[in-house]
Amino acid sequence: MVEKYRLVTFKPDGSQEECIITGNWLKPVQDAIGGYAEQIMVMFEGQIHEAYVNEDGRQQGLPSNVFASALSVNGHSIVGNLVIPIEEKTV
Repeated sequence: MVEKYRLVTFKPDGSQEECIITGNWLKPVQDAIGGYAEQIMVMFEGQIHEAYVNEDGRQQGLPSNVFASALSVNGHSIVGNLVIPIEEKTV
């Protein structure tokens, strides 16, 4: 069975995008964050999820992402895009 994921992206301008992908989610996540992925934990839709940001975002001068920072369960100050891959359950 092919896994299906909903990728939720939070951008620094406050916008949010969602898309559905099948199979491996790593490459689409890296594309959305613009580099190598650093994992953080966030609270979203009432649950704790793994989320990913650009591990070199600060060095690259990416803009602050206030909304994404508010989701961080560890109080991380996020820069650039934040992506949450959520596995879609099939019945």
